[in-house]
Amino acid sequence: MKISKLVPIAAFAAMACIPSMADAKQIEFTYNPNGEEAMGYGFGKKETYDVAIRINEPSMVGAKVTGFSVAVPVTTDVNEYSAWLTTELLLQSKLNVPNICSQAATPANGMLTVNFDSPYTITEAGVYVGYSFTVTDITDEYCENPIAVVEGTNADGLYVHASRSILKWMSRVPQTGANSAMVVYVDGDFAENSASASMESIIYGEAGKTTPITVSVANHGTAPISSIDYSYQIGDAAPVSASHSFDTPVKAVWGASESFEASVEMPAEGGSADFTITIDKVNGVDNKDIAPSAKASLKVLSFIPVNRPLVEEYTGMWCGACPVGYIALETLNEQYPKRFIAAAYHNGDDLETIAYSECPTVVSGYPSSYINRETYYYPYDLIEDWYPEACKFTPGEIAVEVEWADADHTKIKATSTSRFAYDYSDARFGVSYILIEDGMSNPTWGQSNYLSGHVGLYEGKDAELFTNGGSTVYGLVFNDVVIAQSGVAPEEGSIPSAFKAGEELEHSYTFDVSDVKNSYGSDVIINKDNLRVIAVIINKSTGNVVNSNSSNYVDGSEYASIIPVSVGEATVTSTVYYDLQGRRIENPSAGVFIKADVLSNGKVRTSKVKM
Repeated sequence: MKISKLVPIAAFAAMACIPSMADAKQIEFTYNPNGEEAMGYGFGKKETYDVAIRINEPSMVGAKVTGFSVAVPVTTDVNEYSAWLTTELLLQSKLNVPNICSQAATPANGMLTVNFDSPYTITEAGVYVGYSFTVTDITDEYCENPIAVVEGTNADGLYVHASRSILKWMSRVPQTGANSAMVVYVDGDFAENSASASMESIIYGEAGKTTPITVSVANHGTAPISSIDYSYQIGDAAPVSASHSFDTPVKAVWGASESFEASVEMPAEGGSADFTITIDKVNGVDNKDIAPSAKASLKVLSFIPVNRPLVEEYTGMWCGACPVGYIALETLNEQYPKRFIAAAYHNGDDLETIAYSECPTVVSGYPSSYINRETYYYPYDLIEDWYPEACKFTPGEIAVEVEWADADHTKIKATSTSRFAYDYSDARFGVSYILIEDGMSNPTWGQSNYLSGHVGLYEGKDAELFTNGGSTVYGLVFNDVVIAQSGVAPEEGSIPSAFKAGEELEHSYTFDVSDVKNSYGSDVIINKDNLRVIAVIINKSTGNVVNSNSSNYVDGSEYASIIPVSVGEATVTSTVYYDLQGRRIENPSAGVFIKADVLSNGKVRTSKVKM
């Protein structure tokens, strides 16, 4: 998504925080209920833009749209504004043709604020509220990106037609992950206490146990929501009542929402049933919303597999943009220990052990990352995007243990145990294995760094090593490094085609670590005690990952997310210091430094120290 911040003027800053709806006769409808600061989105061309959102809420039927407000660029190179309403997004001779009304509009102080000449009563068909303008010259980033947007995923939150770039009306939400920052003014007889519920269309529960079900509560009233009374019903069973109080009240903004976990007692036997949850009261008062209930299909299983999506990152020390991946993996390892599973494939440096042609996914550029060999992510985005993936249901889970298979410690045997939540008679699953080393460091290794000087732009564990660092950063400890793999395809016979739900399916694979070299033929393993194995369930029909997990270390110690280099009984023979820019410091004084101890066994132990 091509974005840049809009002109930060006082009028826009005031609009960013939506006021409470004190007047029950008017609300402000927006896909930006939390009042986030808007960003600019566009195509960088001289052309005419048409932008719209759709109001299609049952609770809005009968209310009247009176106007709207939206931030716009402060420049004479964006002009010819108009505001309009339509029940359909129509084009004639490539031009936008609203079927309700259209009127000229004039922005002031960076805001386009419109009062329609004739308010429009919303019907069951809903209504599109939109505005149009023309970019006559490209003189700055605001002309390039003239549409005010915020992060959002509502499919009705951003429709765009552009005379040169988008020749047909379409929702741009899937491509951008953004919604319009527009605020629409709607008059109606709105209740003070009103809320709707929503949840996933399919939910899962564990038979005979209490299972948390995530429910989103959206405010459709004019008062903040401090508490709700709700009830849930499974099939034809009697409804069960409960209540929930919000630590922070749900804002009195139409569509503002907060989620909570409803504790649901699951039936003793597995199977499928309808599940309904209803918000009965809001703030102790009967809920006036016309759609207070949400329905889902409930799947009751013998167990719920723990989802550990596999992140595969593609990186290299030569790559100046690749520190974003280092930050993301270290951050997520710290936030979700033993849940976050990652494998870092190095390219073009001393840690490259897997040839580019043998990588699990096709990489078009560095840095790159994929979740479950299916969805591409810019590595830094993993910090926000990994957890939602981990919350998704997956049909199977896996555990893995490792041990030395010989007295000379040259072979590591990995034994995986898979199990699935359903019976299968014609399954197409298999297991593959990835050998990982953590705590890898060498004082001669320097990571190219394009993040230098971008203080405050990147956050997360060790981000300051790069934002405060120089063009090359030394003294890093690399974790999650791929040393070897069984293969991209799963091992034949590792999971049978037929099995029962919950049945434990065991398989073993052995790595010969004496054969592990980097792509240049050199030994790559620094410390055998820091080796562990990731086991991966693969769908053989798609090649995508179903689930993954990591073993503990081969020496028997528990797998930790981030570890120092383990050196046993070795002694320190010399010590050198580097500043955070990667420059060697002969006599460090006050400050934070990277300390590198050279040990009697030839290994190096690094740590960050404050002096």
